[in-house]
Formats: sequence, structure tokens, C-alpha cells
Amino acid sequence: MKPQKPKLTTRAAVLLCALGVVLCAAAPAVFLRGADALYLGHPQTVAAPYAAPVPSGDDYYILRQLQTRQQDQSTATVRDPAQSTSLDREPEPPELTGPKLYIGADSSLREMKSYAGYKTTVADAMQSLVDCGALPQVWADAALDWSDTESDYYEDYSSSYWLDTVYFSFDSAGIVTFRRYAIYAGELRTAFSLVMDSRTGQVISVWISTTEAGRASMPEATTENLQAFLAQAGLASLGDWTARPDLTYTQALYSTNGQALVAADCKNYAIADVTMPYFSLGITLCAEENLPRRMT
Repeated sequence: MKPQKPKLTTRAAVLLCALGVVLCAAAPAVFLRGADALYLGHPQTVAAPYAAPVPSGDDYYILRQLQTRQQDQSTATVRDPAQSTSLDREPEPPELTGPKLYIGADSSLREMKSYAGYKTTVADAMQSLVDCGALPQVWADAALDWSDTESDYYEDYSSSYWLDTVYFSFDSAGIVTFRRYAIYAGELRTAFSLVMDSRTGQVISVWISTTEAGRASMPEATTENLQAFLAQAGLASLGDWTARPDLTYTQALYSTNGQALVAADCKNYAIADVTMPYFSLGITLCAEENLPRRMT
């Protein structure tokens, strides 16, 4: 017999080794596929199917900011009016890492600072509310009508304040209040107030007033305005917003999950003998038992 060549023996050994490697590599996949087929071929029912968790107000940034504002209200401190100025200048950034106690924003012309550069900030915020459907365009136009005042300055004792600018104030939670002041019927009044989170630009509330001449053409607040407003605040996914006609607002939606109220008013108020219409829209935290209900 003719002996086999060593070259052929080596080639056969290599092929056998390769085949063994392939079989070993395929074995786990074959086993798992067989196990899956066996398991899926015998379906079983579960006692309690999976349910998505109910959203909580604590999961939403803007509600956490409002909660921060509410805590320690009884020990809130007041800013020193001597630190404010009526001159237009570049504002200093808010002190967001200051005292642990909540420090409320200043709320009067004498205490707030002014900065004309915030006219653009306010105009952009108003227009964003218009674009999303939260604010009618005519109300935004009324808010930004800088000529809607009997005088472009206000004198208080020995101080003069220009009214063709934006006044602002931060609280210790980083929430900023913008205001425009105007003279109506000889008195100083707020033409608009816009409250927003300084970090995200999310609007928390807006209040706008205009003169009697525009009262007849000003639209009232609608449920659609409220729904658009809570959507821009990132709160639509709470999922349980319910209309509340029993509350003392023109329109109101309430979320039990977030313990939050989105409400709007479009009513009149009087200055001397002049009737002034106003539009307000905003979100607040409120437990069910504390909601302001209509008198019956």
C-alpha cells in the first residue's frame, strides 16, 4: 500500500478542528432558540398585568420650582429698597446660591431695578405664548404698547422713574418677575407682569391690563388657552387635567396628580371712574381642599 502523504493528513486535521469550533460556537444559540420555542409554546397568564406609574407633580421641574417658592414663606425676608435704582443699567445676575431661606422678589416700582434690554426678552416671551396658542395676539400687542400711558415718567417725592423700560426682580429660587408700569387716570398702575423661570424661560404667569378704549375688542380666555399654556410649561403629561367651572375663574383646569391649578381670568377693574379690562393666566400649586370655589 502506498503511504498517505503528510500534507493530506494535516489538511484533514485542520478541517476537523474548524468543524469542531463551529459546532461549539453554534451550540449555545441552538440551545437558547430551543428553550425560547419551548417557553413561548406554553403561554401563561399573570395575575396583575403591568400598569404605567401615575405621574407625580414632583417629577416636573416647574412644579418643583413653585414648591421651592412656597417653603419657608413665613420666614421670607425682604430686599433692601436702598439697593434698587431707577436708572437703566446692565443687571447683576441673581444670587441663586445665597441664603437657604426663601427671599421673595421685589414687588413695587421703587424696589425693582430697570433695564431696557429686557424689552426684547419680554417681547420674545409674549410672542412665544401667542405662537403656542396660550395668549391672544391682541393682548400681547396691548402689553407691548409702550405708548399706552398718560406720561412716560413717574415722580415720587424726589425720585423720577422712566416708564418706557422694563422693571424686574429675582427671587431666591431663580424666578424673575418683569413689569411695565403706566399712568392711567393719573395713577401709577401695572401694565403687565410676566413671571418666568430664569433658567428655562418657561412662563409661570402673565397679567396684562389695557385702557378702556380697547375693552370691547379684547377676547376672553378660553380652555384652549389654558391647555396651550400648560403644554408650554411641560405639564401636559400629568394626564388628569380637568375643567373646573366651580372655581372663581373665567377658565380653570386642575390636576390632582400635580396638585396644580392652571387658571385664567378676563375681567374688569376700576381706576377712579375708568373701567380697565385685564387678562391673567398662570399656574399655581393648590391642594384640592384649598381651591377657591364659587359662592352658591
